[in-house]
Amino acid sequence: MSQIENRKSQIENSFRVAIIASDYAPTIGGVQTAVRHIARNATPRGHSVIILSSLPSRDVPTHEIIEDVPVYRFAWGRRPLWSLPLRATQTLLGMARVLRAFQPDVVYVHFLTINALYVLLLHYVSRFTLVVSARGNDIQGIPLRSRLQRWMLPRLFARANAILFCSSYVQRDAESYLKHASPRAYIGIVGDGFDPDEFRVPEQVKLEFVVFSANNLIPSMQVDDEEAKKFYEENASKFQGDEERHASHILITYGGDKEAARKKAE
Repeated sequence: MSQIENRKSQIENSFRVAIIASDYAPTIGGVQTAVRHIARNATPRGHSVIILSSLPSRDVPTHEIIEDVPVYRFAWGRRPLWSLPLRATQTLLGMARVLRAFQPDVVYVHFLTINALYVLLLHYVSRFTLVVSARGNDIQGIPLRSRLQRWMLPRLFARANAILFCSSYVQRDAESYLKHASPRAYIGIVGDGFDPDEFRVPEQVKLEFVVFSANNLIPSMQVDDEEAKKFYEENASKFQGDEERHASHILITYGGDKEAARKKAE
């Protein structure tokens, strides 16, 4: 197949995917890493991707492009409680506006917490193909302490076109919620992955040797505490400067061939 035919096939089979992630960059974590890899691997295949996520702080932009993927952020967190009604309304309207403009073929929810609650509410008024992905704590941890989470999950599963889990153990623990799933819904396991390209480049290690030899050290001296304190005070600047060398390995030998020791370290 020629490059032109291959590109034509990609366009004909491409999807517009809106990923609703509980967290995303600039914060760091498993959800953020997984969603980043999904987006990075989907776009080269001809799919259009946008990411909707939480706004971690006021100094983070509500909209930006990260690695050619538009990212929209919303202040959907529960706290502070006094502003929750206003922020919830703004979040629902804002998400609805973004999704209406993007017209996604699939809305994919990664990690099912408050982000999934907003998607559920939007799905009541605007039907779209919904794929939800439970990743562990959203099934095994949060429902134990959150009544809202226990209310949301069966209703979310009832409306989803596909329900994914990161492992068979998480799917097993979601059994009580899966009773409400549509009989037409696809239910399966998609494990978290990694980008193998990040591990193909060998680590670049540069070895530097500093040799301490007993022959180069000053003879042993007997000093008391006062003399040691005086010496430190007179030479304090030498001890208080920024570190210039960080040792990752220390090799100690007693006599023998220094070249052999160096080769062993390498």
